[in-house]
Amino acid sequence: MSRFRRTTARARQLWIGLRFNPHVQRAGNGDGNGGALEAGDAEEPPAEEADEGSPEHRYVPLSLTVGASWSWRLLIIAAAVAGVFWLLSQVTVVVIPVAISFLLAAMFQPVSAWMIRHGWNKSIASLLVLIGGLGVVVAVVYFVVVQFIDGIPRFAEQVTEGLTSARDWLETGPLGLDDEFVANALDDAEGNIVEWLQNNQEMLVQNGLSIAGSTASGLGNFFTGLFLVLFTTYFFMRDGRGIWQFVTGMIPAAGREPMRYAGAAGWSTLVQYMRTMIIVAAVDAIAIGFWLWVLDVPLW
Repeated sequence: MSRFRRTTARARQLWIGLRFNPHVQRAGNGDGNGGALEAGDAEEPPAEEADEGSPEHRYVPLSLTVGASWSWRLLIIAAAVAGVFWLLSQVTVVVIPVAISFLLAAMFQPVSAWMIRHGWNKSIASLLVLIGGLGVVVAVVYFVVVQFIDGIPRFAEQVTEGLTSARDWLETGPLGLDDEFVANALDDAEGNIVEWLQNNQEMLVQNGLSIAGSTASGLGNFFTGLFLVLFTTYFFMRDGRGIWQFVTGMIPAAGREPMRYAGAAGWSTLVQYMRTMIIVAAVDAIAIGFWLWVLDVPLW
């Protein structure tokens, strides 16, 4: 660089420093007395000079810049959420039981919390509530199965009576079909069913074996899920708050307390939802069952 260019560059730097120095006397600054600029009255650099190093701000509107920034960030968030859901779909044998245990814990936790407040040990109270809830479910299932088995003969009788009434209506009703015609039609239908079963016996056997294999695999998954449900439900009832405190302890300190507050509010809402659902289900079951009993409907 020549001496002339170095001198020019230094002069330019000196001029810029004088121009933006708040303590430099400047004539004709607009106050009419040539006074010094105050400390807070420093001139802002012109917009052209401020944007000189960023062509984006000169040629792209601010609204488009902000929209583009929001867009790529939202795309990244959407991709992350989709990735999380994909990972969860690969471990449904664990995710579904844990989700069910959340609902069961929300349903049973108020009972165990009441017992703990009255001096019960946390482990014993949670275990007793879990066993009691499981016993209620088994008792209800047993009652339903017994009632179903007892009601099958009467149900079959009513089905037979209904078919007989339908046959009588076809013969004596407005259609006025001949007895022999109705009997032949029923015999033909029965023969077609028997023939189809004979022709497709091999296919039915293969499908039966496939269904049996699927049933065996499903039973294995069922018992695995049942164990996970009972295991996680017990610990959610026993020490759900401690588990949440441990999980939220991994996030930054600035968002720790808001996240804990949000989790507590969400849990309270879930408990209220389960309580309302139980009340609604009980009212529906009692009302519907009563009127089915009044109308003498089988398997009420």
